[in-house]
Amino acid sequence: MTEEQAEQETVLVRGEGGVVWEMGLPLSPEIEKRLKSGQLQAVTADGAPVSTEPDPDPPADDDEDEDLDGEDDTPPELKEFLETPPDPVVPRKAAAPAKKAVAK
Repeated sequence: MTEEQAEQETVLVRGEGGVVWEMGLPLSPEIEKRLKSGQLQAVTADGAPVSTEPDPDPPADDDEDEDLDGEDDTPPELKEFLETPPDPVVPRKAAAPAKKAVAK
């Protein structure tokens, strides 16, 4: 491998069969077309999809007690609660109306 090849910018692309290929930039027009149509997908080194859409405006940072060390300090009980799906709601039958006593 030449020094020029080692310094060339590349992108990782997952093909139709799921195989990840490292491709040199610029990509060919055919590969660009297949990326835009969704037949191919740009991925990171760990295989996560790369967003080709520009990020929307970030939300306002109003959280004053944000954890600055980047660690998730959520208590395990709360995590379990948040990750547990709710119980399904089972509809009840309506009660029959009470019968009035008839005077004889």
